[in-house]
Amino acid sequence: MKFYSIGPENKIWRQALSFFSNSKKDIFYTQQFANLIQNTIHKKDTVICLIANDGDDYILCPIIKRRFKFRKLSFIDFTSPYNLGGPIYNKKNEDLKKFFNEELISYCKKNNALNLFLRFHPIFRNNEIIKNVNSLETGNYAIVNLKKISEPLLKNFEYRHQKSIKKAINSKVEIIASNNEKYLKDFFEIYFNEMKIKKAEKFYFFKKEFFFNLKRYLKDNYQFFYAKFEGKIISCELVIFSDVFCHSFLGATKYDYRNICSNHLLKTKIIEFFKLKGLHYFFLGGSQSEEDGIFKYKSGFSNEKFLRNKVGKIIFDKKKNLELMQMFSKEFPDENFNKLQFYENYF
Repeated sequence: MKFYSIGPENKIWRQALSFFSNSKKDIFYTQQFANLIQNTIHKKDTVICLIANDGDDYILCPIIKRRFKFRKLSFIDFTSPYNLGGPIYNKKNEDLKKFFNEELISYCKKNNALNLFLRFHPIFRNNEIIKNVNSLETGNYAIVNLKKISEPLLKNFEYRHQKSIKKAINSKVEIIASNNEKYLKDFFEIYFNEMKIKKAEKFYFFKKEFFFNLKRYLKDNYQFFYAKFEGKIISCELVIFSDVFCHSFLGATKYDYRNICSNHLLKTKIIEFFKLKGLHYFFLGGSQSEEDGIFKYKSGFSNEKFLRNKVGKIIFDKKKNLELMQMFSKEFPDENFNKLQFYENYF
């Protein structure tokens, strides 16, 4: 058995992933996605892939190594790429799983990591691979089984959504599926404005170069969708996808036009688009509460039982973690530092 820690340019990554069927891998596990985030949103960090193999049996886990300094305290952490990750395997091999766990912990400790944070994949249920991680459920995840979508399309969704879709159609909302960069100005205006209104965390303000580099790194594995009303773009969404799975990655709607229900029609067209493309699942996203308004909206399109959304964490240096938490509590007395990586919004 062998263990590797390699970068996005290493051919071993591609070779390892070739042993996985399409149904056992996703866009977040590819070198293309790793190169995209390494050269855009994680320029200051190190994107790597941890790989263990026993012959043709493989475990593969992309991860990001980050360096931080707060006051006089310097530290390193490891985290999954946004928005899904954790290890995947192509065959069940208990000896390889044990070996990977041992090497993962050893690798993190050798790098003097403060902690490890993993966002698990709700379909792969890959939290079961890691034995030493504290796995936590953070709510439900809504998906659409595209293979179950039937005609007429409208009948697949909840009645309240059917009414909203009809309203958008009657308002003559037009849906555009285009990766033409001429629309990016509209995307930036709508998306970043909504992030400001929602007071979103710092991470979600993706640098513009991320969007301009999608074509270079993801090739044809991304698609922008826009809703147009009275000559104006009022809603937008970015979907990234593999051969089997597609993901609602980022999206937003102009606040003043929210009653037009353009986003309902937008989601309908996205589902239709990827149904015709032959994909199996559309990931709508998760939430900690089924009563959350955004999750209620997403769940109205779902035709599958909700999946459980899970994350995992390991704190390697509890003493330093406590020291850092105390320092942050003094610096920001009004904040509640319950998250594992409570510091990431302050750098």
